[in-house]
Amino acid sequence: MRPWYETLAHFLIGMGIWVGLIIGALYLAGDL
Repeated sequence: MRPWYETLAHFLIGMGIWVGLIIGALYLAGDL
């Protein structure tokens, strides 16, 4: 069983990547 904070860290990193991709796509779409 992994520590809860390790699971939380992986979750936050994964969410951060997705949020970054979405914001980047929206920024590029609005910029074009």
